[in-house]
Amino acid sequence: MVALQPRITHFQAVLVHWGTFSVLDADLICMRELLRFKWKYFINLTGQEFPLQTNKQVVQILKAYRGANGIKGSVSRFDKRRVKNKGPPPFNITLMKGPVHIAASRAFVEFIFSDKKTQIFLEWLKDTVVPDETFYATINYNPHLSAPGGFNGPVQVRENMPFILRYKQWNGQKCSGKHVRDICIFNVGDLSDLANSKALFANKFHRTYGQYAYDCLEELHWNRTIQEYFSGEEFNTSFYSSLSEVKYRNQIKSLI
Repeated sequence: MVALQPRITHFQAVLVHWGTFSVLDADLICMRELLRFKWKYFINLTGQEFPLQTNKQVVQILKAYRGANGIKGSVSRFDKRRVKNKGPPPFNITLMKGPVHIAASRAFVEFIFSDKKTQIFLEWLKDTVVPDETFYATINYNPHLSAPGGFNGPVQVRENMPFILRYKQWNGQKCSGKHVRDICIFNVGDLSDLANSKALFANKFHRTYGQYAYDCLEELHWNRTIQEYFSGEEFNTSFYSSLSEVKYRNQIKSLI
């Protein structure tokens, strides 16, 4: 028997500091490396999250997206202080704010590396504040850039769309745990809402806090996986296929 040697890859190391381009740079390095392999959606998960749907359900949900991107974006929430002392962005781009957490189609990821306008805009962002919360949302929600799977619907719809990729609770929202830098760290009192959420992942948990909540979710996830395996029951994806980001997506050939 011949032992298979693991493929060695050489990643560029990035010293990441919150609020700087390094956060986005680390994502982009991983994206570029991953393009050497076969996949259809990129989801940048963190170590403080937990899936709220089974793996099979996540796949079915992404199929229902039909090439649309799970990227939140808003003009009204963009803080202009993040780009102070900068001139206007290139190509008549409207700046957006959105979470760094995304579910992006492969076509979208390929686009951000190959499109000249996108690359010029990326360079423009390098000395701004928290560019990771600007880049994905801006590319996805400027229709004239023609990003694959991007949003091209009405402004009112865009500004009021729910963010279905992650379940997060901020200050002022229901939270039985504790808030750390304005976001809820979940505890057992949040389990009912987490279990019934249509979001794909929950953010966030701390290793040394609310362990029972994490343990219960782990058991729930296991039970759901076993149940779907033995029952063969199909997961209803109509909620996801009717989302505005799917309805108003830039049309591209189905990816899945």
